[in-house]
Amino acid sequence: MTADADVYGFGGHMGIVVDRLHEGEAELSLQLEDHHRNFFGMVHGGVLLTLLDQSCGAALRSTRPARSPQGSVTIHLQSVFVAPARGDRIVARGRCLRLGRSIAQCTAAVEDAEGRLAATATGTFKLLG
Repeated sequence: MTADADVYGFGGHMGIVVDRLHEGEAELSLQLEDHHRNFFGMVHGGVLLTLLDQSCGAALRSTRPARSPQGSVTIHLQSVFVAPARGDRIVARGRCLRLGRSIAQCTAAVEDAEGRLAATATGTFKLLG
């Protein structure tokens, strides 16, 4: 786990929590509130997409030494919404597939409280610093 394991900025504002970071893998969770849901009472797609992006970024950060630059920006993120997320908590698991000198590829999946797949993503990230 890197020294900077907390979620900050927009992800922190949403309530995303880092549950686990280890050698290119991350698990993040979100306790769902009413403001995370859309008009139909389902988790808003933007919430799922943010969690996918954040879990990819966290997985990427876990590959880098604690004292090295930790930053990255999303260049491309392709998502697939599989099913509505149900329950009061969702979990995202991200994995860094490839870490190059300046570019990384990561993947992530979000499951609902029942363990059902809600969304997946594959992304490309530019390393900063």
